Amino acid sequence: MNEERWLPLFPLKMVLFPGMLLPLRVFEQRYRLLVNRCLSQHVPFGVVLIRQGEEVGATAMPYDVGTTAYIMRHELRDDGQVSLVTVGRRRFRILKIREEAAYLEGLIRFFPDWAEMEPVSPTLVQQLNDLLERYAVVLAEAEHTALRLLARPQSPPVLAYYLAAALQVPNEEKQELLTIADLGDMLSKEREYLRREIALLSHWHEPQPKRGDGIGFVTPPSLN
Repeated sequence: MNEERWLPLFPLKMVLFPGMLLPLRVFEQRYRLLVNRCLSQHVPFGVVLIRQGEEVGATAMPYDVGTTAYIMRHELRDDGQVSLVTVGRRRFRILKIREEAAYLEGLIRFFPDWAEMEPVSPTLVQQLNDLLERYAVVLAEAEHTALRLLARPQSPPVLAYYLAAALQVPNEEKQELLTIADLGDMLSKEREYLRREIALLSHWHEPQPKRGDGIGFVTPPSLN
């Protein structure tokens, strides 16, 4: 699909993937205007990783690939701030940026639908789920906490985004994953990251007693 449209942009120091929940607390006037527009027009905004600049203050320049965020819940607080719960939906590439409003807007083109691509090997899906399970174990040992793996996604697109959100790697590497158009290529890159992170964590951290209630991986909402 080569659909193009102008989209309000919200630069952040994080990478949002489709199916990933993102809570936000909005306090700057420009982004409160953005939220009001999205609510009144029933449209999403685009979350993009900051390439240069800060989240607050002067305009930050983003990377050129991001994800649309739909507002699921919102609450106006007594101090004027707005609390949001959003969910990532579709990846896009920025073709052009303008700053005619109080916030950045991007002329964007959506990434192709993975449903139209070649199927992924079930063996690769099983291998990635096994690596994810091992990764959860060594990560829990490294952080001295209990980490429960609550799902083993079997749908390759869901698995790809699930892994991308779960991996504890630098934002630049998450951004690299976000830009990969081919599903098989993204899953292969995630396999590389998982193997690397498991090896690093296993080498540098000896198993320790677990404590606390734990951190759970949560299955992302349907991407349909």
